[in-house]
Amino acid sequence: MKYLIAILLLSTQLVFAQNAESEKQGVVGIRYTKNADGMIVIKHVEDNSPAAQAGIQVNDIMISVDGSSLKGMDPGNIKNMLRGKVGSTAEIKLENPQTKNEYSVRVVRKIVRFGANDGSKDSLNKTTVVEASNADKSEAAIKAPPPKATVKPTEKIPATTTPLAATATATQNTPTFNSEKASANPSSDSKYFVQTGAFFTKEIANDQVAAFNQKGYTSFVDPAKINGSNVFRVRIGPLPTQLSAEAISKKLASQGISASIIEASKN
Repeated sequence: MKYLIAILLLSTQLVFAQNAESEKQGVVGIRYTKNADGMIVIKHVEDNSPAAQAGIQVNDIMISVDGSSLKGMDPGNIKNMLRGKVGSTAEIKLENPQTKNEYSVRVVRKIVRFGANDGSKDSLNKTTVVEASNADKSEAAIKAPPPKATVKPTEKIPATTTPLAATATATQNTPTFNSEKASANPSSDSKYFVQTGAFFTKEIANDQVAAFNQKGYTSFVDPAKINGSNVFRVRIGPLPTQLSAEAISKKLASQGISASIIEASKN
């Protein structure tokens, strides 16, 4: 009888723990303010947060969350819109204030500890890969093995992006693959990209591109200048539909490579 009671108590505790885990509230990892025009401006993007991994940048303007316009809204109410159960998704539409181009990202909410990486310079020696599809992975930088290629480790940087098809630069000698994938020219009408990493060193980004191309993907290096620093992002695409981008993202995930889907504006 005693053993039966002990087993029942243990089962109850396990169920309670699982329910408590699923009820945890997650965020996307940004701080923002409302400017004089009533627009919501990103003021801080936490390292390794879902927002950073999806490429949201400081000074970008948040236009809407899950289709709801944010213009003129009180920042306190926006906080409630961005917060949700760990593992749930939020679709955020933003505008780059310099180019005036709009883009959308889908982020998976998770627990974010703001300031956890402040002052940590040792982490700059690790390779980082963006992640937006698996909420229960560690918040630390993920070192993903490239597909059958030797890739040197590089510095960890906050994942940054200006996801504009017009500014992406395709690397040369990219192979042609099956009909699910589009051509390597980022200026095509395709709107979706799968971003697999962002690096300070162009050589490392080129090595990643070569590795993906050897596996039959059409990938390229998309350079950008963020806060005065040159950043080299590795992307696969452009892809014609969101479904084709999600299919590649899932395939990479099965190989231990995390990635995020970027939707660029036609404008």
